[in-house]
Amino acid sequence: SRAGKWSYVFFIDFAGHQTDSNVAATLEDVRNRVAELRLLGSYPSAVI
Repeated sequence: SRAGKWSYVFFIDFAGHQTDSNVAATLEDVRNRVAELRLLGSYPSAVI
């Protein structure tokens, strides 16, 4: 999705919860590289 000239919006979906150490480290790394980061949801996996 493009927000304007040379400004882009990306939607990324992946498995993992924001409290998992690998996910938390990745989110922190991304936050340090982008102007804005919105976390739309983080839900624990259901055990069936």
